[in-house]
Amino acid sequence: MSKVVLGLLLVVLLLAAGQVLVPRIAGQALSQALTRVTGPGSRDTVTVGAVPFFQLFQGRFQAVDVSAEHVDAHGLTIGSLVVLWQNGTVNVPDLVQHHELRVVKPGALAATVRVSGSSLAQFLDESGRIHNARVTVAAAYVRISGTVSIGGINGPLDATGRFSIGPGGRTILFQPLSVNGLGVPAVTRLQLWSIASLHLPIPVTVTGIRLAPPYVVVTAHSS
Repeated sequence: MSKVVLGLLLVVLLLAAGQVLVPRIAGQALSQALTRVTGPGSRDTVTVGAVPFFQLFQGRFQAVDVSAEHVDAHGLTIGSLVVLWQNGTVNVPDLVQHHELRVVKPGALAATVRVSGSSLAQFLDESGRIHNARVTVAAAYVRISGTVSIGGINGPLDATGRFSIGPGGRTILFQPLSVNGLGVPAVTRLQLWSIASLHLPIPVTVTGIRLAPPYVVVTAHSS
């Protein structure tokens, strides 16, 4: 075999190895940076897609798939977070040297969040909004019960209602349809959670909410 053929074969092997190893290393670096978003107790998996691989040296990629469990969003424990981030660019020196995710080109991002009723109850209780909170997620409604304080007087709460998206798609609201067995005559909404608490790398808006007992499933896309 000639030296030219051997040289070409070596180049092909190096390119093939680079196509496997470089995205894997980039995924590990991104995973370390994302722990600032998902919290130190989360379990993260990051997969990077970039062809050819050397565009990663400039921080460019075709797709980043993120799967995380047990994510802390400012006191609300998220069961699972799945993110697909496409055609973006990040600052490589910040990522490699400081494990800091700084976005140069946002690209497009889609996220799906699953939160259990028990996590919502714990969040409401620990935030002081509803004491001894209980949240039941059914196929057609959400029931929130516990004790509330109004004017320094504690009283029972048993509300059945639904979730909705707040103005601008930035918040999740609870709209009670009945409270303590009585219908609610006027439209009342209670803000439960802000999508900003996820600290995703680019701005997103909530595009959908559905009930999948025992979970509430929230979808969001880049703004």
